[in-house]
Amino acid sequence: MRNWFRHWEVTLLALVLFTGLAAFACGGGKEAKPDKLVPEGSNLIGSIQVEDILNDVDLESIIGALPLDEGGPKTIDGLLDEATAQTAIDFRQVSHATFFGDVSRIDDYIGVIAQGKFDEDAIVAVIQKSEERPLVETDYKGRRIHTSAEDEDQTALVVLEDDILVVGTREAVQAVIDVQDGDRNRASGEVQDAFNDLGDGLIQLVVEVPSEALQDQLPLGDIPFLGGSVENLPAVLGAFQDLALVGLTLDQDGQNLKLRVILDFGSEDSATAFGDFLDGILKLAAGVSPSAQANELLDRLQVDVDGASVEISLELAVSDLSGLFGDLLSVSDVETAAPAVAMTPGFEPAVRIVTMPTAIHVPDGQLVVYNTTPPTSGDHWAGWAECGFYEGGLPDELIVHNLEHGNIVVSYNLAAGEEVELLRRSLDSLGLAAVWGVTRSYDKIPEGTVALAAWGMLDTVRGADRGKIAVFFDAYAGELGPERIPC
Repeated sequence: MRNWFRHWEVTLLALVLFTGLAAFACGGGKEAKPDKLVPEGSNLIGSIQVEDILNDVDLESIIGALPLDEGGPKTIDGLLDEATAQTAIDFRQVSHATFFGDVSRIDDYIGVIAQGKFDEDAIVAVIQKSEERPLVETDYKGRRIHTSAEDEDQTALVVLEDDILVVGTREAVQAVIDVQDGDRNRASGEVQDAFNDLGDGLIQLVVEVPSEALQDQLPLGDIPFLGGSVENLPAVLGAFQDLALVGLTLDQDGQNLKLRVILDFGSEDSATAFGDFLDGILKLAAGVSPSAQANELLDRLQVDVDGASVEISLELAVSDLSGLFGDLLSVSDVETAAPAVAMTPGFEPAVRIVTMPTAIHVPDGQLVVYNTTPPTSGDHWAGWAECGFYEGGLPDELIVHNLEHGNIVVSYNLAAGEEVELLRRSLDSLGLAAVWGVTRSYDKIPEGTVALAAWGMLDTVRGADRGKIAVFFDAYAGELGPERIPC
């Protein structure tokens, strides 16, 4: 998609996250529901229950873990208000959305159908203002279609019957109108049947995989954890090439979210080969992952083979979502930080971590999910630790308060005995550690590792590297954090 449609594509796929979509049906004739308007020939069909997601899913906990821009909205209501201001669509008034397309020519044929309350003139005005150019209005079977003046054939928007908004490529938008008028059949066949078989869900998606579509996507070189190339795995290679359909559904059961991914292959042998391969990859990943949260997530993943189908399922408590997001986002949230003071030659700067959105006191004993391990910011208990060396460890929720005070927290996972004593002697020799330092044992980091944390800063070293520890203290002790209070 190009020009203003890229903006609308993102907006309406966000709508897919914040709104909902009903299940699809097939057939033709005059219709006024999005789920009845998906045109034939669509090999990608998806739906999202917008209203249910907004009303039933704890989105606030997810938003709280995201590294949102400073000064921007920090709540779902704030985000929705901002989206309304930018698009003239009140997403709270959208009941559900449907998206469809042809994966073999996705840039030329894709569309989104949403049902709700829409002010067509206001939407058009917002687009024209954001693009600083007028839209072209054309007639198609009595409907006003709005297109970009620079790209009339590629992008289009139309409001049908005042409560249905269709946006997408012009061909896709016109196809929806054809279905509504009974001049074109609704989606049917294998893809539609597979979609119906998914049942109800907050989010649903079915994609037909074009013949040999994955062949060019297979790795050509060595695959490190397999010890060879894909050519040495003929069964798996054949399975990839034999993949026919991919289905996904996300639903909520009480306080749990249930994710199912279904892969349909052309044969039982392909399904078995891929299921075995995926099961092995998950076990290997669990064995090498340093993250306790990632390991717990991998343990919950279930892979089942049933005939020519592979089903991957995961059940996760809604309350765990913020932790999952934080754990995943911590990888992308880091950047090389400018040191607070001049560094020793050869010293590699620490990593700056995006601080969490809040730093409030929570009741003692209440656990907090942080975006890094060990944490570098966030909510915490009211108390804090005195400077010192704690071989018995200290809770994350306690030492984050120390970080807020500008303290340095040294977390170590070293073999008991000589290595721990060497670290203790190194810290005893640093004057700043006696005033600003808290050291604790910590088994959530890899063995042999020492993690150095300040507010919004993190570094790791192997063993008791006094030189790097000293430089970190020199750079950040008493320099970072909302408060400056020696421990």
